[in-house]
Amino acid sequence: MRPTLSEMGTYDGTALMEFKTKKEIYYQIYKDTTCTYEIDDTPPFEMDEEAIVSAMAISLALGCNLVDEVHVSRKQYLDGSIPTGFQRTAIIGVGGKVPLGEKEVGIRLLTLEEDACREIEDRRHRIVFRIDRLSIPLVEVITEPDARTPREAQEIAGFLGRILRYTGLVRRGEGSVRQDVNVSIRGGRRVEIKGVPRLNWIATLVAGEAIRQKNLLEIKEELLSRGLRREEWDTDGSRTFADELSGRVKVIACLDWEKNILTSEEEPFGGVTKEDMARVGELLGAGERDSFVLVWGPREDTRTAVEEIYIRAAEALEGVPNETRQVLSPHETTFERILPGPDRMYPDTDMPPIEITEDMLRRAREHVPEPPLWEVERELEKMGLDREKIRELVVSPLFELFKMLIEAGIRPPLALYFSYDLPRALRRRGVDMSVLVPEELCKLAKMVQEERLPLKAAPRVIASLKEGRSLQETLESLGWREVTVEDLKETLRKLMEENPALLKDVERGRYGPLMEMLDKLFGGMVHGGRVLRALGKL
Repeated sequence: MRPTLSEMGTYDGTALMEFKTKKEIYYQIYKDTTCTYEIDDTPPFEMDEEAIVSAMAISLALGCNLVDEVHVSRKQYLDGSIPTGFQRTAIIGVGGKVPLGEKEVGIRLLTLEEDACREIEDRRHRIVFRIDRLSIPLVEVITEPDARTPREAQEIAGFLGRILRYTGLVRRGEGSVRQDVNVSIRGGRRVEIKGVPRLNWIATLVAGEAIRQKNLLEIKEELLSRGLRREEWDTDGSRTFADELSGRVKVIACLDWEKNILTSEEEPFGGVTKEDMARVGELLGAGERDSFVLVWGPREDTRTAVEEIYIRAAEALEGVPNETRQVLSPHETTFERILPGPDRMYPDTDMPPIEITEDMLRRAREHVPEPPLWEVERELEKMGLDREKIRELVVSPLFELFKMLIEAGIRPPLALYFSYDLPRALRRRGVDMSVLVPEELCKLAKMVQEERLPLKAAPRVIASLKEGRSLQETLESLGWREVTVEDLKETLRKLMEENPALLKDVERGRYGPLMEMLDKLFGGMVHGGRVLRALGKL
C-alpha cells in the first residue's frame, strides 16, 4: 500500500508514516461470507439505505441538522485495516446539541462509515487482519471540545452512548462501542487516545495524558533554556525521554520487543556493560550534560529507528506533537501513529451523491424515540430512584417491563426491583430468563405489593417458572397458599401460647425467631407486613 496525493497535491503525514513500516499484510478470509468488494476486487456497491436512515434518526436524536445530499469521501488508511487503502465515510448530520445537567454538549458532526478489519496479530513486519466486520455500518459522533475535566469527558461519552442505545438502532455488547478521546492542555496540541475500550477508563487516561503534555512542555522549556534551536539541531546534543522514543521505534521501525532502546541514563542490560556505554560516549564525544540512545535490530529497521529517534527528539523543542496514541491499560498509552490531517480525505469518485428523500426523512423521524432520553431520566430521578440504575435500565430491553409495571400500578421502587435488580441477579445465577412472561411478572409484583407474597420469595418463584406453566401453578407447586390476616392472628395466638418466650421477644422488638418459625410453617411464603398487622390485632 502506497501514499497517494490529496486533491490539494499533498501527502498525509499518517500515510507517509505507515508507509515507512514496510508491513506485510495478511487477511484471514472466510469464503462463505466474503465478497469481491471486501478483497478490493470490484467497485463498491451502493450504500445501504437502511443504514443511512438509521444514521439520520440518530442524528435527529442528537439535535443535528441533516444534510440534503450524502456525499461519500475516502479517508486514507495504509495500516492494512481496510484492503482498499481507504475508508468510505459520509457526513449525515451537523450542528447538534444535547443537554447534560446544566450544560449543553455540542455535536459537530455525525458520520456514517464502513467499519474496518479486526487486527489478529502484529509482530515485527507481519500484521494479520480478519475481515469479518469489514464494511459493517458504523456511526461516529464528533463532539465540540466541551469537556473541561477528565471526569466530564467520561460523563459526556457515557451520555452519548446511552442516547445511541436508547434509539434501539445500534449494536449492543462489548466491542460494539469504541471511544476516541482527544486531549489538549493550554500550550499543548491535540492528541487522540484511540479506541478506549471501557467507559470507566476515560477519566484516568485523560488525566494521564494531560500530565504527559505538561511534562513535555516543561522539557521544551528546559531545552530552550539551554540554547537549543531546531535549525541548529544535532544528533549528539539531544536530551531524550525514553518512553516517547521507544514508542516511535516500536511502531515505525517494527522493533517491537519490550526493551528496544537503551539510553545513557539507564542501567545497562542484555550483555551491554557500563564500560561499553562509556566507550560509546567517548566515540560520540558526549559530555557530562549529554545523553545518547542505543538501538539494535536488523540493519534497515535500525536505520529507520535512528531516523525516528532523531525526528521525535527534535519535536521536543515544539512541546507536544500531534499524534494518535493507543491504550495499553487504564493508566497508560503509547504512540500509535502521527495524527491524521485533512490531506487524507478526498471525494470518492466511484460513489454518486445520495439525495435525502421525503420518504427517508419520514422513516428516520419514526425511529426517533419520544420523549428524549434526558427527559425520561429526569422524570425517573424525581421518583427517588437510584441514578446509576436508571441510566442502565432506560437503555436496556427491560425498560419496557418497567413501564408495564408502572402502568399496572406497581410502586416505582418495587417496579425497579422487578425490572432491574431481580433479572440481573437471576442471570448471574444462570437462571433462564427467556421463560419469563412480562404479564406473569406483573402479577407477581402485584402480589408482593399487596403483601400476599414476601419479596424474598420472588427469586425462587421466578427460578421455578417453566415454559407453559402459569404463575398460579408455579406458586402451588412451591406450597404457597393464600393466608389472611385473621389466619395469621390465630396461628400467632397458638405459637405464643406454646412458646411464651416468643411473646417476650416480640415485646422487645425482636421478630427474628417468630419469622423463622412462620417461614417453616408456610415455606417462606408469608409477607412480613401481613404478620405485623396480625400481631397488632392480637
